[in-house]
Amino acid sequence: TFPFLSFHLPIDTREIASNANAVAKFALGPTRNTVLFGADSDRVADKIRDDVGFVGLVDFANPVFPAYTPPTTPAFNSNNLYVNSGLTAQWQSDIYERLHLLAGVRLANVYIHGTDTVAGNDFVTNAWKPLPRVGAVVDLVKGVSAFADYSQGYRGVPFFNAAGAPKPE
Repeated sequence: TFPFLSFHLPIDTREIASNANAVAKFALGPTRNTVLFGADSDRVADKIRDDVGFVGLVDFANPVFPAYTPPTTPAFNSNNLYVNSGLTAQWQSDIYERLHLLAGVRLANVYIHGTDTVAGNDFVTNAWKPLPRVGAVVDLVKGVSAFADYSQGYRGVPFFNAAGAPKPE
């Protein structure tokens, strides 16, 4: 015999994203170069509620399931805003058409405002971090290359439901 619960989980999520870039290309001696400057933003707002209700006990050896009844006890009721944005500067160079280099940085921002009326949470995370990216590719022979790269990412913690504000990771 197991407890049988009913759930109601309405979710309203809205997202707006934008990305603008300016690119300049030029040759200098044996190099072909591309310089990029960019700005981006991704904004997600959500309202999530979860109501739960105990409906009864069900014997799985001889199951008879009760009719659905709308739940009345809120498990959580959150209203969240997640914004991930940044500014990018990047340089790419092809040297003698065999060596390809990339260097860049993105100044990233993670902003989160989260509330949960059931848990009584209300927090704001607003953190900035420069994120490097570097890479190199060497064309050994036609169709075979060796490469190495390094980059970092930065993101917020969604659906956070604890004391304090979450740290981006």
